[in-house]
Amino acid sequence: MVPGRIVAYREAMASTGSNLERRVERLENDRDSTYEILTEIQRNQRHHDTLFGNIQTKLTEHDGLLASIQQTLRAHDERFDAIDQRFDGIDAVLAEILGRLPAA
Repeated sequence: MVPGRIVAYREAMASTGSNLERRVERLENDRDSTYEILTEIQRNQRHHDTLFGNIQTKLTEHDGLLASIQQTLRAHDERFDAIDQRFDGIDAVLAEILGRLPAA
């Protein structure tokens, strides 16, 4: 090799080496950033799991309350049906009494 070419080769290799080091460093930084992002995502997922668990608990409580309210409404409906039948009977008796009265 010619001495001028040796110097150029060494400079090219040194330049390539520093570029390679910078690229490796950048990739390591990207990797570290990716792990940080993934850690934050995991933290958010755990938080959301807790929130969804709390929401599920509340929904279960509300299901129980709504079932109780529905049962009470059915009981009221049955009671109103019975009262309605009684009123129908009273209406029939009043109609019969009014039919017996002389016309005014």
